[in-house]
Amino acid sequence: MTTTQTAAALVFVVAAFGLMGHLDEQDAKMHQAHYCDMVSAWESDAARGIPAADRAGWPPFDGGCEK
Repeated sequence: MTTTQTAAALVFVVAAFGLMGHLDEQDAKMHQAHYCDMVSAWESDAARGIPAADRAGWPPFDGGCEK
């Protein structure tokens, strides 16, 4: 493998890791938004007096969400 090929491979690997990191960040944001939607549904049902066993959404098992 020549020096040029090695450098090109290294650039490709670094770019691939950068892309994966960006996609991981987007995925984490989507999961957080979904979690917050579910917590909001849970809290909305709680405010209406619906028993915990019958509520939609999730209790805030992973902390609250900023409103």
